[in-house]
Amino acid sequence: MCTTLRRLMDSNQRVSIMSSSFAKRLGLLGIPLVLTLWGPSSFADDFKMNCDVQGTVPVMVDKTFPPARVALVIQTLGNNIFIQIVGPSPYDMKVSTLATKVMSGTNLTNPKHLGVRAKNKETGQESELVIDQKTVTLTGYNDIEVQKQMVRLVLTGQCVLPK
Repeated sequence: MCTTLRRLMDSNQRVSIMSSSFAKRLGLLGIPLVLTLWGPSSFADDFKMNCDVQGTVPVMVDKTFPPARVALVIQTLGNNIFIQIVGPSPYDMKVSTLATKVMSGTNLTNPKHLGVRAKNKETGQESELVIDQKTVTLTGYNDIEVQKQMVRLVLTGQCVLPK
């Protein structure tokens, strides 16, 4: 009887050790597998650089905005490109190639420059950002409201690649 109980206890310990070891191995393999399958499809690659920009409104005589240092964030997600300027108003803006019921986006990228244009289908407001790949110069425009009037803010600036 004692011998039978010892054998039963030994086999139960082996089973619990095996199942514990199996769970650890599954956990070690399962986490990277989940991250590999789920990660790339749900996270965007992003690239950041600083730019010194100057904004003008050509239709308003002598209307310029003070120059500003802004952060330019470029992201890709699938076939879509997202470019965001993070900075003071009126420079703060987002432009993407993503097409929705309200917005239409166009990829302007070619071998010489990276660019995106977006248009609001309901209001007609447009935005465009283009970065020259050789000189890293930023140009673009954004339709904004100034003095209760919709005008086009034209942007120009020089960007600095991160080191």
